[in-house]
Amino acid sequence: MLGFETTRNSATGLNDRRTANGHPSAVVLVWAVARLPMLVVLVYLFRARVLDVIERQFDILTITRFVIDLLSVPVTRIIVGTGFFAVLLAVAAGTRRLRPMLVYATTLLVACCALAALALTTATSLQRGLIVALILALNLAPAALFERVRGRPRTWNILMLTGVGVAELLFAREYWHWIRGGRRSSESMGSGLPSTIPALLLASLAAGVLIRDERLVAVEQKIRLSPDVKVIERGLSMNWIELDPSGTYLYVTGHDVPYLRRYDIRNLAAPPLVSDAPTGGAQGFAYDRSANQLFAVNTDTKQLLYLDATTLKLQRTADLAQLSPGDPWIAVDAQTDTLTVVSEADAQIGDPLMVLERSNGQTVARADLDAGNLLKHPSRSWVYLTFFRRRSEVMLYDLEARSVTRRAPADPRAERMAFWKTNNELLVTSPIESRVLRFDADTLTPKGSLHALFGVRAIALDEARQLLLCGNIATGHLIVLDLKTGARVSTRYLGPWLRTIELDVPNGTAYVSANGALYVLRYAAALAQSAPTDGNVQEGH
Repeated sequence: MLGFETTRNSATGLNDRRTANGHPSAVVLVWAVARLPMLVVLVYLFRARVLDVIERQFDILTITRFVIDLLSVPVTRIIVGTGFFAVLLAVAAGTRRLRPMLVYATTLLVACCALAALALTTATSLQRGLIVALILALNLAPAALFERVRGRPRTWNILMLTGVGVAELLFAREYWHWIRGGRRSSESMGSGLPSTIPALLLASLAAGVLIRDERLVAVEQKIRLSPDVKVIERGLSMNWIELDPSGTYLYVTGHDVPYLRRYDIRNLAAPPLVSDAPTGGAQGFAYDRSANQLFAVNTDTKQLLYLDATTLKLQRTADLAQLSPGDPWIAVDAQTDTLTVVSEADAQIGDPLMVLERSNGQTVARADLDAGNLLKHPSRSWVYLTFFRRRSEVMLYDLEARSVTRRAPADPRAERMAFWKTNNELLVTSPIESRVLRFDADTLTPKGSLHALFGVRAIALDEARQLLLCGNIATGHLIVLDLKTGARVSTRYLGPWLRTIELDVPNGTAYVSANGALYVLRYAAALAQSAPTDGNVQEGH
């Protein structure tokens, strides 16, 4: 029997009462219907704290990868889910005249075969396939199979009331009838093809969400990539990139790039020049254009490498044994003749910030500042620091004073920075808060923000055209904003996990690195094809 008892539910403190017409009480009904939307709203409102908890208790990189994989290829996932649904619906329709248990077994068998095919042809794990099969099996199961547990209404009610997410996903049909209330027999709970569609839809949605394969990106790009976007390289995790002053060569490094690379922009089909010394898959490098030198940290050997920018040959090394473990960033300052190295400090040991004399590699200053990113001021001996973890601040570190001289509160998990010369502002991306923060470059006084989408991370400025290019780490979009109005003037899909944007302003070209690819976009040409959309600049908070 599926019904509501008039006794108090000790697990939730809610009274399980019927109204006069046999339906559940208003309190129970509101809780049952609104709890998932309320949970989503709460997670969004407290997203920064939720991420902190996830990082402390779980592997946040795995969760981040899952979210990016999900959001960056929505069209391809919809196609997979639709195909899975079409197969299941065809089986259910073709067997509808058979006995219910035979229909159930046949549909489940075909679904398992389809999931096995996905496991064999994609990177989808067996565990993910089993989740889809479980969702289908429980939601499609004949109602008679639930008679025994429905016959214990107290246990059943506790499951329906407290199983937030579980009840809706694994027992959708039973949950719906539980909400409606009243006594029902197995025969009254629906049969035939229409009653199976919700179960097929839920399983198909799960299949579209849980499928995993790098080739999904290539399919998505075939569908959504615009003609003004080209893929220079695929299959490598690339991060920091910079152009030489002539705009002829593009320097590239990243976790899957064991040797620093230099691409010839005039002939991107040609193999890149590679450094003669391994960089250990360095995340970033510093480029001193006036001295024609590159600097990278090999975290495997704990050495700072000095490379000739023309030949990529190793000139010398410096020891960084005391640098905290984690991905490092580097900035070079000609005025003080120093190199600043900052580690994200995956483990809080050693020195996360070190200032070295460039000429001899000797450490002249240290600080307990585990910044997630740094940016050198274009003309002064200052470096700006943001913090992805542990701090919610932006700082100005003076290389002459060798200390922090300015600091200001910032959003949690603030990310990449850019210097807006026209307004003398420091721009800082805030992926969690969906905006770009603005600070006075001299005092770090907050000056408001520019609205952006959730996941905004990479950033670059075209001051000649007064444009701000923002790369979205979650959705794979490159968004161009008008700096004067905050309006979005162009949006282009590239691919997942966008990391660094380097501009060739005279030619209106953007080079974008990502986890899995290196792109080039003629954004100036794209502007002529795109009409501005609504945007806003928020002045002062």
